[in-house]
Amino acid sequence: MKRKMNDVEDKSDSQIQLDSFGVWYKSAQNALSQCNEKQSAFELHINLWSKLKVDGIKNNKTFLDIGIKIKEYKNISELIFLCPFKLDSDDIQDLSGKLQNKKNVDLIFNNNCGLWTSDRYWIISNDTSNNLKEDLLIFSFYQSIDDVIRIEEVVKGKSSKLVINFSLFKKYIESLSCNDENQCINRLKNVNDVYLRFRIASHQLNKSIFSNLEPMNKYFQSGFTSIQILDFKMNSKRSIDDRILAKAVGNDENFASFDKIHFLLMEPSNNNVIFMSENNTTCRNLEEGKWDNYLDCTGVGDTLVYHWKKSVVKNSSCQENNKPIQEFDLLVKINYSKTNRKIILRYIVYGFLVGIVGSYVTQWARKLIDYLLNLIFK
Repeated sequence: MKRKMNDVEDKSDSQIQLDSFGVWYKSAQNALSQCNEKQSAFELHINLWSKLKVDGIKNNKTFLDIGIKIKEYKNISELIFLCPFKLDSDDIQDLSGKLQNKKNVDLIFNNNCGLWTSDRYWIISNDTSNNLKEDLLIFSFYQSIDDVIRIEEVVKGKSSKLVINFSLFKKYIESLSCNDENQCINRLKNVNDVYLRFRIASHQLNKSIFSNLEPMNKYFQSGFTSIQILDFKMNSKRSIDDRILAKAVGNDENFASFDKIHFLLMEPSNNNVIFMSENNTTCRNLEEGKWDNYLDCTGVGDTLVYHWKKSVVKNSSCQENNKPIQEFDLLVKINYSKTNRKIILRYIVYGFLVGIVGSYVTQWARKLIDYLLNLIFK
Protein backbone atom coordinates (compact mmCIF):
# COMPACT_ATOMS: atom_id res chain seq x y z
CA MET A 1 0.00 0.00 0.00
CA LYS A 2 2.82 2.35 0.85
CA ARG A 3 4.52 1.57 -2.45
CA LYS A 4 1.36 2.56 -4.35
CA MET A 5 1.10 5.85 -2.49
CA ASN A 6 4.69 6.67 -3.40
CA ASP A 7 3.95 5.85 -7.04
CA VAL A 8 1.18 8.43 -7.07
CA GLU A 9 3.33 11.03 -5.34
CA ASP A 10 6.22 10.43 -7.74
CA LYS A 11 4.02 10.69 -10.80
CA SER A 12 5.93 12.52 -13.55
CA ASP A 13 4.65 15.48 -15.58
CA SER A 14 4.14 13.16 -18.56
CA GLN A 15 1.48 11.30 -16.57
CA ILE A 16 -0.44 14.36 -15.37
CA GLN A 17 -3.93 14.39 -16.83
CA LEU A 18 -5.26 17.75 -18.00
CA ASP A 19 -7.88 17.38 -20.71
CA SER A 20 -10.27 20.08 -19.60
CA PHE A 21 -10.29 23.81 -20.11
CA GLY A 22 -11.03 25.83 -17.00
CA VAL A 23 -12.11 29.25 -15.76
CA TRP A 24 -10.95 30.13 -12.26
CA TYR A 25 -10.75 33.36 -10.28
CA LYS A 26 -9.32 34.92 -7.15
CA SER A 27 -11.52 37.17 -5.06
CA ALA A 28 -10.45 40.72 -4.31
CA GLN A 29 -9.56 41.59 -0.71
CA ASN A 30 -12.60 43.83 -0.28
CA ALA A 31 -14.86 40.94 -1.40
CA LEU A 32 -13.22 38.64 1.17
CA SER A 33 -13.24 41.08 4.08
CA GLN A 34 -16.91 42.02 3.84
CA CYS A 35 -20.15 40.29 2.99
CA ASN A 36 -21.12 41.66 -0.43
CA GLU A 37 -24.75 41.29 -1.38
CA LYS A 38 -23.77 41.38 -5.05
CA GLN A 39 -21.55 38.42 -5.87
CA SER A 40 -19.56 38.02 -9.07
CA ALA A 41 -21.34 35.91 -11.69
CA PHE A 42 -20.05 34.50 -14.97
CA GLU A 43 -21.38 33.80 -18.43
CA LEU A 44 -19.39 31.87 -21.03
CA HIS A 45 -19.45 32.13 -24.83
CA ILE A 46 -17.53 29.51 -26.84
CA ASN A 47 -17.21 29.62 -30.63
CA LEU A 48 -15.38 26.71 -32.25
CA TRP A 49 -14.62 27.38 -35.91
CA SER A 50 -13.91 23.91 -37.28
CA LYS A 51 -12.27 23.33 -40.66
CA LEU A 52 -13.23 26.82 -41.80
CA LYS A 53 -13.20 27.05 -45.60
CA VAL A 54 -11.83 30.36 -46.82
CA ASP A 55 -11.19 31.46 -50.39
CA GLY A 56 -7.48 31.64 -51.23
CA ILE A 57 -6.36 29.57 -48.23
CA LYS A 58 -5.32 26.00 -49.04
CA ASN A 59 -5.58 24.47 -45.58
CA ASN A 60 -8.82 24.73 -43.63
CA LYS A 61 -8.53 26.67 -40.38
CA THR A 62 -9.66 25.66 -36.89
CA PHE A 63 -9.65 28.06 -33.94
CA LEU A 64 -11.48 28.69 -30.68
CA ASP A 65 -13.04 31.99 -29.58
CA ILE A 66 -13.71 32.48 -25.86
CA GLY A 67 -15.97 35.21 -24.48
CA ILE A 68 -16.40 35.70 -20.72
CA LYS A 69 -18.91 38.07 -19.14
CA ILE A 70 -18.27 38.92 -15.49
CA LYS A 71 -20.90 40.60 -13.36
CA GLU A 72 -19.53 42.64 -10.45
CA TYR A 73 -15.99 42.29 -11.79
CA LYS A 74 -14.62 44.57 -9.06
CA ASN A 75 -15.02 41.68 -6.63
CA ILE A 76 -12.27 39.64 -8.31
CA SER A 77 -8.53 40.28 -8.42
CA GLU A 78 -7.50 37.70 -11.03
CA LEU A 79 -9.18 35.63 -13.71
CA ILE A 80 -7.43 32.41 -14.75
CA PHE A 81 -8.16 30.59 -18.01
CA LEU A 82 -6.75 27.07 -17.96
CA CYS A 83 -5.70 25.50 -21.26
CA PRO A 84 -4.93 21.76 -21.70
CA PHE A 85 -1.97 22.40 -24.00
CA LYS A 86 1.02 24.71 -24.13
CA LEU A 87 0.22 28.30 -25.10
CA ASP A 88 2.58 30.86 -26.57
CA SER A 89 1.83 34.56 -26.82
CA ASP A 90 1.43 34.17 -30.59
CA ASP A 91 -1.39 31.64 -30.00
CA ILE A 92 -3.61 34.25 -28.29
CA GLN A 93 -5.40 37.02 -30.18
CA ASP A 94 -7.28 39.74 -28.32
CA LEU A 95 -10.68 40.27 -29.99
CA SER A 96 -11.66 43.39 -28.09
CA GLY A 97 -10.86 45.50 -31.15
CA LYS A 98 -13.50 43.58 -33.10
CA LEU A 99 -16.05 44.79 -30.54
CA GLN A 100 -15.54 48.39 -31.64
CA ASN A 101 -17.55 47.46 -34.73
CA LYS A 102 -21.30 47.54 -33.99
CA LYS A 103 -22.07 44.92 -36.66
CA ASN A 104 -19.73 42.47 -34.95
CA VAL A 105 -21.25 43.26 -31.55
CA ASP A 106 -24.77 42.61 -32.86
CA LEU A 107 -23.67 39.28 -34.37
CA ILE A 108 -21.92 38.09 -31.19
CA PHE A 109 -24.77 39.02 -28.84
CA ASN A 110 -27.50 38.23 -31.38
CA ASN A 111 -29.18 41.52 -30.56
CA ASN A 112 -29.37 45.16 -31.63
CA CYS A 113 -26.86 46.52 -29.12
CA GLY A 114 -25.78 50.02 -28.28
CA LEU A 115 -22.08 50.89 -28.51
CA TRP A 116 -20.44 53.78 -26.67
CA THR A 117 -16.77 54.39 -27.48
CA SER A 118 -13.95 56.67 -26.38
CA ASP A 119 -10.23 56.67 -27.12
CA ARG A 120 -9.34 54.36 -24.24
CA TYR A 121 -12.40 52.24 -23.52
CA TRP A 122 -15.79 51.30 -24.91
CA ILE A 123 -19.08 50.10 -23.48
CA ILE A 124 -21.71 47.79 -24.97
CA SER A 125 -25.33 48.32 -24.00
CA ASN A 126 -27.37 45.14 -24.34
CA ASP A 127 -30.91 43.99 -23.53
CA THR A 128 -30.96 40.85 -21.40
CA SER A 129 -33.47 38.01 -21.61
CA ASN A 130 -35.28 39.63 -18.65
CA ASN A 131 -35.80 42.82 -20.67
CA LEU A 132 -33.26 44.64 -18.53
CA LYS A 133 -30.50 46.90 -19.80
CA GLU A 134 -26.94 45.86 -19.07
CA ASP A 135 -23.78 47.85 -19.75
CA LEU A 136 -20.62 45.86 -20.43
CA LEU A 137 -17.20 47.44 -20.18
CA ILE A 138 -14.95 45.81 -22.78
CA PHE A 139 -11.65 44.51 -21.46
CA SER A 140 -8.70 44.95 -23.80
CA PHE A 141 -5.55 42.86 -23.36
CA TYR A 142 -3.45 45.78 -24.51
CA GLN A 143 -4.07 48.38 -21.82
CA SER A 144 -1.76 51.29 -21.10
CA ILE A 145 -0.39 49.31 -18.16
CA ASP A 146 2.13 46.49 -17.97
CA ASP A 147 1.50 42.94 -16.78
CA VAL A 148 -2.29 43.10 -17.06
CA ILE A 149 -2.10 39.66 -18.71
CA ARG A 150 0.49 36.91 -18.52
CA ILE A 151 0.86 33.31 -19.67
CA GLU A 152 2.19 30.72 -17.21
CA GLU A 153 2.98 27.04 -17.69
CA VAL A 154 0.98 24.72 -15.45
CA VAL A 155 2.77 21.55 -16.56
CA LYS A 156 6.00 22.19 -18.44
CA GLY A 157 5.49 21.83 -22.18
CA LYS A 158 1.98 20.40 -21.74
CA SER A 159 -0.47 22.98 -20.39
CA SER A 160 -0.74 26.68 -19.66
CA LYS A 161 -2.93 29.25 -18.01
CA LEU A 162 -3.78 32.77 -19.10
CA VAL A 163 -3.86 35.06 -16.04
CA ILE A 164 -5.70 38.39 -16.21
CA ASN A 165 -4.93 40.89 -13.46
CA PHE A 166 -8.18 42.70 -12.68
CA SER A 167 -6.62 44.59 -9.76
CA LEU A 168 -4.43 46.49 -12.23
CA PHE A 169 -7.35 46.87 -14.64
CA LYS A 170 -9.53 48.44 -11.92
CA LYS A 171 -6.79 50.93 -11.03
CA TYR A 172 -6.44 51.82 -14.70
CA ILE A 173 -10.18 52.40 -15.12
CA GLU A 174 -10.29 54.54 -11.97
CA SER A 175 -7.45 56.71 -13.26
CA LEU A 176 -9.08 57.50 -16.60
CA SER A 177 -10.13 61.03 -17.34
CA CYS A 178 -11.42 62.86 -20.39
CA ASN A 179 -12.68 66.25 -21.54
CA ASP A 180 -16.28 65.77 -20.44
CA GLU A 181 -15.12 64.51 -17.05
CA ASN A 182 -18.42 64.13 -15.22
CA GLN A 183 -20.13 62.19 -18.00
CA CYS A 184 -17.23 59.80 -18.51
CA ILE A 185 -16.41 59.21 -14.87
CA ASN A 186 -20.05 58.68 -13.89
CA ARG A 187 -20.59 56.29 -16.76
CA LEU A 188 -17.54 54.22 -15.80
CA LYS A 189 -18.46 54.22 -12.12
CA ASN A 190 -21.89 52.85 -12.92
CA VAL A 191 -20.57 49.98 -15.04
CA ASN A 192 -20.02 46.92 -12.84
CA ASP A 193 -19.88 44.26 -15.55
CA VAL A 194 -17.04 43.51 -17.93
CA TYR A 195 -16.69 41.42 -21.09
CA LEU A 196 -13.51 39.98 -22.56
CA ARG A 197 -13.07 37.97 -25.73
CA PHE A 198 -10.01 36.29 -27.20
CA ARG A 199 -9.06 33.69 -29.80
CA ILE A 200 -6.88 30.59 -29.43
CA ALA A 201 -5.29 29.69 -32.76
CA SER A 202 -2.80 26.99 -31.79
CA HIS A 203 -1.78 24.01 -33.90
CA GLN A 204 -2.28 21.92 -30.74
CA LEU A 205 -5.98 22.78 -30.51
CA ASN A 206 -7.06 20.00 -32.88
CA LYS A 207 -5.10 17.35 -30.98
CA SER A 208 -6.57 18.50 -27.69
CA ILE A 209 -10.30 18.40 -28.47
CA PHE A 210 -10.56 16.22 -31.61
CA SER A 211 -9.74 12.55 -32.09
CA ASN A 212 -9.89 10.67 -35.40
CA LEU A 213 -11.40 7.21 -35.58
CA GLU A 214 -10.44 4.64 -38.17
CA PRO A 215 -13.36 2.39 -39.23
CA MET A 216 -12.72 -1.31 -38.65
CA ASN A 217 -13.54 -2.08 -42.29
CA LYS A 218 -11.60 0.83 -43.75
CA TYR A 219 -10.13 -1.31 -46.55
CA PHE A 220 -13.61 -2.19 -47.79
CA GLN A 221 -15.30 1.12 -46.91
CA SER A 222 -14.71 4.33 -48.85
CA GLY A 223 -11.38 5.86 -47.86
CA PHE A 224 -12.72 9.28 -48.71
CA THR A 225 -14.83 9.45 -45.54
CA SER A 226 -13.53 9.82 -41.99
CA ILE A 227 -14.93 9.99 -38.46
CA GLN A 228 -13.94 12.63 -35.93
CA ILE A 229 -14.96 12.89 -32.27
CA LEU A 230 -15.19 16.32 -30.65
CA ASP A 231 -14.75 16.03 -26.88
CA PHE A 232 -14.87 19.45 -25.23
CA LYS A 233 -14.71 19.90 -21.46
CA MET A 234 -14.88 23.03 -19.33
CA ASN A 235 -14.25 22.98 -15.55
CA SER A 236 -14.40 19.16 -15.55
CA LYS A 237 -12.55 18.35 -12.33
CA ARG A 238 -12.33 14.63 -13.09
CA SER A 239 -10.27 15.53 -16.18
CA ILE A 240 -7.75 17.65 -14.26
CA ASP A 241 -4.95 16.24 -12.15
CA ASP A 242 -5.57 16.37 -8.39
CA ARG A 243 -2.28 18.17 -7.71
CA ILE A 244 -3.27 21.01 -10.06
CA LEU A 245 -6.60 21.32 -8.27
CA ALA A 246 -4.85 21.28 -4.89
CA LYS A 247 -2.47 24.01 -6.00
CA ALA A 248 -5.40 26.16 -7.12
CA VAL A 249 -7.05 25.74 -3.72
CA GLY A 250 -3.76 26.65 -2.02
CA ASN A 251 -3.66 29.85 -4.07
CA ASP A 252 -7.25 30.73 -3.04
CA GLU A 253 -8.46 30.21 -6.62
CA ASN A 254 -12.08 29.19 -7.15
CA PHE A 255 -13.78 27.52 -10.07
CA ALA A 256 -16.17 29.90 -11.80
CA SER A 257 -19.83 28.89 -11.78
CA PHE A 258 -21.84 30.03 -14.77
CA ASP A 259 -25.36 31.43 -15.08
CA LYS A 260 -25.28 30.70 -18.81
CA ILE A 261 -23.09 28.88 -21.32
CA HIS A 262 -23.32 29.17 -25.10
CA PHE A 263 -21.32 26.74 -27.24
CA LEU A 264 -21.39 27.31 -31.00
CA LEU A 265 -19.78 24.85 -33.41
CA MET A 266 -19.19 26.15 -36.94
CA GLU A 267 -18.84 23.15 -39.25
CA PRO A 268 -18.83 22.81 -43.08
CA SER A 269 -22.38 22.11 -44.23
CA ASN A 270 -21.44 18.91 -46.10
CA ASN A 271 -20.27 17.26 -42.86
CA ASN A 272 -22.64 15.07 -40.87
CA VAL A 273 -22.81 16.11 -37.19
CA ILE A 274 -24.24 13.57 -34.73
CA PHE A 275 -25.05 14.76 -31.20
CA MET A 276 -23.94 12.34 -28.49
CA SER A 277 -24.70 14.62 -25.51
CA GLU A 278 -26.52 17.86 -24.69
CA ASN A 279 -29.66 17.59 -26.81
CA ASN A 280 -30.73 21.22 -26.37
CA THR A 281 -29.39 22.21 -29.79
CA THR A 282 -30.38 24.52 -32.63
CA CYS A 283 -28.88 24.79 -36.10
CA ARG A 284 -28.74 27.51 -38.75
CA ASN A 285 -26.74 28.65 -41.76
CA LEU A 286 -23.86 31.02 -41.05
CA GLU A 287 -24.81 34.46 -42.32
CA GLU A 288 -22.94 34.88 -45.60
CA GLY A 289 -20.54 37.82 -45.70
CA LYS A 290 -21.52 39.22 -42.29
CA TRP A 291 -18.63 37.60 -40.41
CA ASP A 292 -15.89 38.71 -42.82
CA ASN A 293 -14.71 41.61 -40.65
CA TYR A 294 -14.76 39.54 -37.49
CA LEU A 295 -12.83 36.67 -39.11
CA ASP A 296 -10.41 38.91 -41.05
CA CYS A 297 -11.18 37.03 -44.25
CA THR A 298 -13.63 36.88 -47.11
CA GLY A 299 -15.34 34.07 -48.97
CA VAL A 300 -16.18 31.84 -46.01
CA GLY A 301 -17.58 28.62 -47.47
CA ASP A 302 -20.97 27.03 -46.73
CA THR A 303 -21.07 26.63 -42.97
CA LEU A 304 -23.67 25.45 -40.46
CA VAL A 305 -23.84 26.78 -36.91
CA TYR A 306 -24.77 24.27 -34.18
CA HIS A 307 -25.74 26.02 -30.95
CA TRP A 308 -25.82 24.37 -27.51
CA LYS A 309 -27.13 26.42 -24.60
CA LYS A 310 -27.26 25.79 -20.87
CA SER A 311 -28.63 28.34 -18.43
CA VAL A 312 -29.81 28.74 -14.88
CA VAL A 313 -33.61 29.10 -14.66
CA LYS A 314 -34.30 31.70 -12.00
CA ASN A 315 -37.20 31.03 -9.62
CA SER A 316 -37.70 27.57 -11.11
CA SER A 317 -39.79 25.06 -9.15
CA CYS A 318 -37.05 22.51 -9.92
CA GLN A 319 -34.15 23.04 -7.52
CA GLU A 320 -31.64 21.61 -10.02
CA ASN A 321 -32.45 24.38 -12.52
CA ASN A 322 -31.67 27.06 -9.92
CA LYS A 323 -28.12 25.85 -9.37
CA PRO A 324 -25.24 27.60 -11.19
CA ILE A 325 -23.57 25.53 -13.90
CA GLN A 326 -20.43 23.96 -12.43
CA GLU A 327 -19.07 22.29 -15.57
CA PHE A 328 -19.78 21.73 -19.24
CA ASP A 329 -19.10 18.62 -21.34
CA LEU A 330 -19.88 18.15 -25.01
CA LEU A 331 -19.37 15.03 -27.11
CA VAL A 332 -20.07 15.17 -30.86
CA LYS A 333 -19.42 12.71 -33.69
CA ILE A 334 -18.58 14.20 -37.09
CA ASN A 335 -18.51 12.31 -40.38
CA TYR A 336 -16.64 14.23 -43.05
CA SER A 337 -15.14 13.75 -46.49
CA LYS A 338 -11.42 13.96 -47.10
CA THR A 339 -9.16 13.69 -50.11
CA ASN A 340 -5.39 13.72 -50.22
CA ARG A 341 -2.55 12.28 -52.29
CA LYS A 342 -2.09 9.28 -49.98
CA ILE A 343 -5.71 8.18 -50.37
CA ILE A 344 -5.67 8.66 -54.14
CA LEU A 345 -2.32 6.80 -54.41
CA ARG A 346 -3.69 3.99 -52.25
CA TYR A 347 -6.68 3.52 -54.55
CA ILE A 348 -4.40 3.60 -57.63
CA VAL A 349 -2.21 0.89 -56.07
CA TYR A 350 -5.31 -1.14 -55.12
CA GLY A 351 -6.63 -0.84 -58.68
CA PHE A 352 -3.26 -1.82 -60.14
CA LEU A 353 -2.98 -4.87 -57.87
CA VAL A 354 -6.56 -5.93 -58.57
CA GLY A 355 -5.85 -5.63 -62.31
CA ILE A 356 -2.71 -7.78 -62.05
CA VAL A 357 -4.40 -10.41 -59.89
CA GLY A 358 -7.44 -10.41 -62.15
CA SER A 359 -5.25 -10.88 -65.22
CA TYR A 360 -3.39 -13.84 -63.67
CA VAL A 361 -6.64 -15.43 -62.47
CA THR A 362 -8.16 -15.07 -65.92
CA GLN A 363 -5.13 -16.66 -67.60
CA TRP A 364 -5.05 -19.47 -65.05
CA ALA A 365 -8.80 -20.09 -65.44
CA ARG A 366 -8.49 -20.28 -69.24
CA LYS A 367 -5.62 -22.77 -68.98
CA LEU A 368 -7.61 -24.84 -66.49
CA ILE A 369 -10.70 -24.87 -68.73
CA ASP A 370 -8.59 -25.83 -71.77
CA TYR A 371 -6.97 -28.63 -69.79
CA LEU A 372 -10.33 -29.98 -68.59
CA LEU A 373 -11.81 -29.81 -72.10
CA ASN A 374 -8.84 -31.70 -73.49
CA LEU A 375 -9.32 -34.42 -70.88
CA ILE A 376 -13.03 -34.72 -71.63
CA PHE A 377 -12.91 -34.71 -75.43
CA LYS A 378 -9.56 -36.42 -75.99
